[in-house]
Amino acid sequence: KQLQKLISMGDLDLAFLTLTDKDRSDDLYEPIYDEELFLVIPAGHPLAGTRPEDGEDYATMDIRRLEYEPFVLMDRRSTMSTMLNRIFAEAGFSPQVLFETGNNHTIISMIRANMCCGILPYYYVKDLDQDFCCFHLPSRPTWQFTASYKKGRYLSRPARSFIDLMKEQWGDKITATQ
Repeated sequence: KQLQKLISMGDLDLAFLTLTDKDRSDDLYEPIYDEELFLVIPAGHPLAGTRPEDGEDYATMDIRRLEYEPFVLMDRRSTMSTMLNRIFAEAGFSPQVLFETGNNHTIISMIRANMCCGILPYYYVKDLDQDFCCFHLPSRPTWQFTASYKKGRYLSRPARSFIDLMKEQWGDKITATQ
């Protein structure tokens, strides 16, 4: 959100952001890729044995099954908080928050220590080991990784090339939204 504010004020030429539609300003956004958010629990959790349906990499779990479990979540100032608020509101409960952090690796460490559950973007889920069990949420929430720059402001050729390079390198490679 701080990068987005700097773009809007004209203090930053280009930023790469993860956003929901609600978080967007009047600036310009070019999508790079869409990324799904996953429910992650310790491998030793009683629900960890839930298996995916045929043809699926991950099982789907209704988060309401974890209503009384502790969660470590991203900080309220993060863009992720918008997504988390929506996920829990749709589920009809407020999570038992152990604490909030600004670092996904902290969430991973806490889940590995069997202390909590969490919600993480696919980028962090795709390489998790056997200490974790990851699930699609029924609504398959996603956010969009975008390039952002100020509307009506000149975008240099190198900045344009950088955006195109990001699209070429990352577009559709880590989405896991099939």
